[in-house]
Amino acid sequence: MSETSITVLFSLVLANFFLLFLKTAFLNLWINKYLNFDLKYNLYVYLAFVGFSLLISFISGIFPALRLSKTSPMATMKKWSLSSGKKWSLRSVLTVSQFTISLIFIITSIVIYDQFKHYRQFDYGFNPKNIININLQSNDFQLVKNRLKDVKGIKQLSECAYLPATGRNDNLELKIPGKEKTFNAISLTTDDNFIKTLDIKLLYGENIKPNTTGKSDLILVNEEATRNFGFKNPSEILGQTYELNGQSVQVAGVFKDITFYLLFAGRPTGPIVLRSNPEELKYITVKFEGGNTNAVLKELTDTWKTIDPIHPIQYEFYEDTLTNTNQGIFDLVSVISLLAFLAITIACLGLLGMAIYTTERRTKEIGVRKVLGASEWSLNYQLAKEFLIMLAIAVLIAAPSAYLANNLWLNFMVVRADLSIGTLVLGSLILLFLGLITIVPQTYKIAKRNPVESLKTE
Repeated sequence: MSETSITVLFSLVLANFFLLFLKTAFLNLWINKYLNFDLKYNLYVYLAFVGFSLLISFISGIFPALRLSKTSPMATMKKWSLSSGKKWSLRSVLTVSQFTISLIFIITSIVIYDQFKHYRQFDYGFNPKNIININLQSNDFQLVKNRLKDVKGIKQLSECAYLPATGRNDNLELKIPGKEKTFNAISLTTDDNFIKTLDIKLLYGENIKPNTTGKSDLILVNEEATRNFGFKNPSEILGQTYELNGQSVQVAGVFKDITFYLLFAGRPTGPIVLRSNPEELKYITVKFEGGNTNAVLKELTDTWKTIDPIHPIQYEFYEDTLTNTNQGIFDLVSVISLLAFLAITIACLGLLGMAIYTTERRTKEIGVRKVLGASEWSLNYQLAKEFLIMLAIAVLIAAPSAYLANNLWLNFMVVRADLSIGTLVLGSLILLFLGLITIVPQTYKIAKRNPVESLKTE
């Protein structure tokens, strides 16, 4: 028990050394902007570390301590085997368990990475490329628009209250005149250039009219709104009149459905209403020609200084905004991948220790087989067979378990990547490869040994 405790306490010192690097990496995760973990050391942390280490020392050391202390001295002198003679010992079961957990982590890491990649390549129904969103910072939107439209390289300018698919959604309630029935929808205040700037397809009707003062009485709705409002054909809603906060509004056109919520929000986009209200505009959306980004940014910055010399320009590329909204998924990939790396490292170290122990015990057997004409390849197979079987069993247990577990959380995602058999095969091949490079060097070392030296080994 003392020997085990010393080993674990040395491990604790080494673990704290690695923690210095991991701590910095964790604190730099995007999600920590909101969680605000500081991970500061204090007396309670160190007491918890030491207490946990002593617990691990007891759990890992009690079984061999009791087993060895109960061994008959005569049996020890005669070098009797301490094993029970069973082909599958507790050591084998633990090794399989380690590799099973490792493979589940590996497959989960691949699945989450595929989901993140799927998010980055997802078609939102609008085009965020070559678009810069500039915060108005309480400046008059018409003034900013008039100044920025002369900047070279700009193709389109529009305004909006907030940006679709970035986590915010305002709601409104439309009422049928003369009836109590109401319809809820997402509300986005924009102007007539908004759908042109984002390349949103107008399917039926016409766009809302330019409006610089007051609330417009024309609205645009998406396809889902027409279905939700009870129209079988989207074009039937054109000209329909509703009441919005006491104001009468008319449907001017229907645009193609777009993704409005965050991709991992777990709910599909419902009805959307675009309307004009200059008082609610917060952003200028700028679409520029590709290839001259730096020049456009410089001229935008210089022009902004003439509009608002006090506040520096605040802008962000729309593609970067959408990527950042999914950055939490990438952080999850990083954490799960780290756990997978730690799990597979521990499993491989355990397998290496087991391989060294087993092969060294079979040194004489290998010498006899070699004298009788066995080849090095057949000896390698004989030595590695038990470990290969353990790896195969781990794959058979972990692959379906990982498939079921990952499908469980993927089913909650409205936008999800496919979990294919290829993902399970890739994870299994990674595990088998790491297992083989751990086992084969040791088995090859024993198989290549001179048979006379092997027979002399006590």
